[in-house]
Amino acid sequence: MWSTINQYADSQPKVQIGPRVFKRKDGTASQRKAGRLSMEDLLWFYDIIDEVKGELTILVKPQ
Repeated sequence: MWSTINQYADSQPKVQIGPRVFKRKDGTASQRKAGRLSMEDLLWFYDIIDEVKGELTILVKPQ
């Protein structure tokens, strides 16, 4: 996975995350982009990431 910072015309710059490659149930690969995050979105996510990671780790063990 990778990220870039993009700005289109006069809009605010945003972080583009992805693409992420994953395997489907049938074994084929697929790519998805996670989307673009504004600075406000990114800071919000940064603030909650440890809590989210902790809760998710309880439900799904990392591979």
